[in-house]
Amino acid sequence: MRSATYSLIILMALLTGTSSAWGQQATPEGDPVAGRQFALHACTPCHVVSPNQGSPSQRPTAPSFEAIANTRAMTASALHAFLSNPHPTMPSLALDRQDERNVIAYISSLQH
Repeated sequence: MRSATYSLIILMALLTGTSSAWGQQATPEGDPVAGRQFALHACTPCHVVSPNQGSPSQRPTAPSFEAIANTRAMTASALHAFLSNPHPTMPSLALDRQDERNVIAYISSLQH
């Protein structure tokens, strides 16, 4: 199941990342600290957002933010496309543009 989730992330990145509104420009500015705070509030039921967080209660097989950040071909554009398009494994989120930029900045900060 985890492999299917990662495959879906990569597929979304490849299919929609280059066609997103951000695909032609530099990574939009976001505040990773604000993104972490938002994600801790909104995303922890399904994802491990922070390395010191325990297992999520609703979807323990959902990838951690660190795993998402370190997925091959993961870019700010791919994350934007993934967060902007509904998909079956994630609930519809109503992120405003700045919250989205902040969450993307936080996820990007986890790359190593």
